[in-house]
Amino acid sequence: MFSVTSLDKLQWRIKGNKLSKATAKTYMESVAGRAALINLGFNKAKQLFPDDLLMTEQNFVDRLISNLNSSFDGIFK
Repeated sequence: MFSVTSLDKLQWRIKGNKLSKATAKTYMESVAGRAALINLGFNKAKQLFPDDLLMTEQNFVDRLISNLNSSFDGIFK
């Protein structure tokens, strides 16, 4: 996700991989998944979800997980 600039590009990277919505949700909420999202950083999270006015540097991991969960139908086409 480090080089992904939009959800459309994320969809193309997931397509062809054996990754399901359930697997992605489980991973994101795990310790390792949360650590990966922390490493992603606030700026990248904000770039992916610029309209999320509630996202701050303190809560961006939770907001990123929430936004991705809400966007799964668009990502997993």
